[in-house]
This record gives sequence, C-alpha cells and structure tokens, in this order.
Amino acid sequence: MRHRITIDHLYKGYLEWPEKISESLRIQPKNCQEHGERGEGLLIVGIGGSGAPGRILESFSIIRGSPLHIWSINSVDLDPRISSKNLPAICVSYSGTTLETIKILEDLLSMKRPVGVVTSGGPLLKIAERESLPVFMLNQGSLPRVELPSMLVGIDKISRCVGASLYIERDLAEARDLLNRERRSIEDLGLEIASKIDEALSHGKRISVAATRPYYPIIHRIRTELSENAAIPSEPLEMPETGHNQVASLRSGKGSLVIHIVDQDLGEDLALRGYFKELSERYPEIEVLEINTPGGVGYLSKALYIAMVFGIASAALGKERNVDPEYIDEMRLFRDHMYGYYSSLLRGFVSSF
Repeated sequence: MRHRITIDHLYKGYLEWPEKISESLRIQPKNCQEHGERGEGLLIVGIGGSGAPGRILESFSIIRGSPLHIWSINSVDLDPRISSKNLPAICVSYSGTTLETIKILEDLLSMKRPVGVVTSGGPLLKIAERESLPVFMLNQGSLPRVELPSMLVGIDKISRCVGASLYIERDLAEARDLLNRERRSIEDLGLEIASKIDEALSHGKRISVAATRPYYPIIHRIRTELSENAAIPSEPLEMPETGHNQVASLRSGKGSLVIHIVDQDLGEDLALRGYFKELSERYPEIEVLEINTPGGVGYLSKALYIAMVFGIASAALGKERNVDPEYIDEMRLFRDHMYGYYSSLLRGFVSSF
C-alpha cells in the first residue's frame, strides 16, 4: 500500500538530495543505445515540478555557451519555430500521467524524432516500453519537486541515448559534494528564511524573490514551492525587466520582503545589490533579504544549493501551517477540468491504458 506523503517526508527528502544524486548516478537507463551527436540542440519537455530541470538546464546551456542548445518546453504543444527543427527530445514526468507531456510525446513520435523518457511509471512509461524508447526510471512514492536532482541525472543519462549528450555528470557530482558538505548550513539557512518570511507575513508584507537571468528558473521554482508546500503566494522579480515596471508596486499596502538571490561572480548581481540596498534605506516598508550562492563552484551546484535551501524553507513553513503537500484541491480541480480537453488532443497512444 502506498504511503501518504506528508510535509515531514518532504522536509526529509530535501535534506537527502546528496544521496538522491549518488543513487541516481548509479542507475543505468533502459533500452539505451548511445549514438553519435545528432545536431545542435535538445528539447526537454516537462511541466510543473517535472519542468523545473529542463528550465534549469536551458539556463545552464546559455551560461556555458554550449554548442548544444537546450529548449525547455512547458506546454501542451511544441513551439512551431522549434518543431521544424529535427531535434531529439526528452520527456520528463515524475508521475507519468501528465497529459500535456504525453501529448507532446505523441507528437514527437509521429514526427519520428529520437526521444527518451524520464519517469516513475504511468502511461508515459507504458508508451515508452511499447515504442522501445530509452527510459530512466525514477523511484516511486515521492513528489516531483523533491526529485529535482534525480530528474537532472536522468536527463543527463538519457541525453546520451538520443544523441545529444549533455556531459554534466561532473557538475552533478560537484553539486552532490557541495550539498553534502553544506547540509547543516543549508538547513539552518532554510529555517532562517522561513522565519523571515513568517515575520514579514505577520506584518502584512508581500513576498518577492528577485534574480537576474541565470536564476529565473530558480525564482519561479521558489514561487511554486512556497505555493505548493506552504500555501504562500509570492512573486518573482525577473531583473532587469521588472526594474522597469514591477518594482513600482513594492511599497504598496504594507510593503514587501524582497529576497534577492545574489551570485557574487556576476557583475550585474553586484550592481543590483546596490540598488536594493538603496531602495530599502529610502523606503522602510521594503525589506531586503540577500541570499548568496556559494563561491568556487559551477552553475548547477549554485542552482541546486538555492533550490535545496528554499525547499527546506517552504517545507518548514508548510509544517507550521499544517499544509497537506500531496492533496491540493485547486490542482486536482484543474486536472479534472482540463484533462478532458487535453485527452481529446491525444493521437491514441494511450487509448488502451
């Protein structure tokens, strides 16, 4: 019988990220025959928590200046500007029941694209097995937001099976070592952030999370985790764009707590630090909490460090609020309402499941 996932399970799961990376690195994909490089890019398809690894890797490919460009697809249709390219793809769905991702997998199969799958089961796995696609199996009994490191490893391993190798195993091992080494300080920082957010909310402040381009995927993930794990609304501030508009509302109501993610290796982030410092000094209703990425490591290590910190923070806040992280009625209602429509778009690959 499947155990119920509680907020305590989530908290423990975030702390176990180093072990999740190590375990995943030992797993070999099924039906994998490594090919030579097929082209200039890779599509990574996923939505919700299963879409986060693709968005992070898209940023990583831009920062690294890799000739293999990554496009993250978080929708029910392929972008026509991309669908015309003969690019291999990886479909990611932790549960294997995400109809938006299943729909795109069907489209890719109809176009005869090289495609692989990262999942723990469901119709997505059944399609992959029937079509003899390469599959990386995730452990069951969790939630996608906790399995971010495992999905990243799975995507790396499947990339070799579809001829678009990412070569990020060393980056993932570096992240594992960092998270293991800093586990206690990560937990302490997560709890400190949770306390700051709780205090800000008690004073009626809104929560905003700011970062520059490399960390857009992280601040959007923070928003979703605060929502799913703790039922707390927040807004991402994509700098510099929101510096030209959205910051105008930070003083409204009783003000804001702005959590600023700073990578000290980026000059833009250091300049932005000065802006937020002056903003908070000029307007006391705007409080700024600066969170620094660790130094001396690569982008994936920094991204997973921040993600682990805020995973712990959101779980701690959810525990205080008695949130059930598995049963979220609004999300179930969305699926009940929309999946009837999405099912009508399918090509029949799952009709027998």
